Amino acid sequence: DICDQSISFLMNEEISVGTQRNNFGILLKEILDNEDSPTSILFNSKEINIDVELLAYSLSDIQDLMVNRINGIIGSQMLDFKISSSSAFEQWINKIHSHYSYIFDEEYYKRKI
Repeated sequence: DICDQSISFLMNEEISVGTQRNNFGILLKEILDNEDSPTSILFNSKEINIDVELLAYSLSDIQDLMVNRINGIIGSQMLDFKISSSSAFEQWINKIHSHYSYIFDEEYYKRKI
């Protein structure tokens, strides 16, 4: 449901803002510094080695996405929500109109004759 998605997205964003987005950096540092982190993962029944340098680059891109480009994402999400809610409203108005339109058509034609 588009409403649930928008609300949860905005709640997540406000929680991030409330913590000054520090939790993400702390999490990234913990992942990179943890000596007990696995050196490989199982993906589609294949073992894939984790390259710490590539992981750092990937996590840097994720941090850039969640910190620097989030306003554009939120704007896009709000536009999607606005379009979806308008479309749903239009659909239900059309259903109501098609259900009752014959009454108005009959009255209109009776007055013309």
